[in-house]
Amino acid sequence: MAQNKLPVQSDGTGAAATLPGVVCDIRLELRKLRPLLPVSFCSVLFDKNFLSIAADCESGFFRFSFNISTSGAARSELRILRDCVLYRLNPCWPEPKTLPDVFDLILPHRGIRGTELQRILGCAHQHVSTLDSASLIQVERERLAADGPNSSRVYSRQSIVDFLSSRFLGDPTAN
Repeated sequence: MAQNKLPVQSDGTGAAATLPGVVCDIRLELRKLRPLLPVSFCSVLFDKNFLSIAADCESGFFRFSFNISTSGAARSELRILRDCVLYRLNPCWPEPKTLPDVFDLILPHRGIRGTELQRILGCAHQHVSTLDSASLIQVERERLAADGPNSSRVYSRQSIVDFLSSRFLGDPTAN
């Protein structure tokens, strides 16, 4: 596959600049394994601080966003749906219309292993354990020796849907 090369000029100091009049074309590919993006990523991408991105989440600028922190946590753990970010970068990108569409997009229709949930929520393993111990998500099946040395608990899809629904931010008409 041919790569687009951007011509650059250098003054010999190691600094490079694009040629005058050349448009820089940046391609962004966000993997489907990470459907919910942390605010830190979005703040770099949109060149805004955390509070601005949080305000965008609450105002509905990002149509689907979630606060996955536990109740009474010191800080918010905001996650934004990948498709909403891509839509804001390119309005031709399809964006889900309703919250059930989002859940069908990001969650498999079965029990979800802890390691899968970690990737889906874009969080650390400890955060999934914290959600579990706070009874915010329900265990469907405990670890099994037959699953191997890297086994993890399997969580109920419905409990994850209920948790994310209760932590939904964004466009209130999307419910």
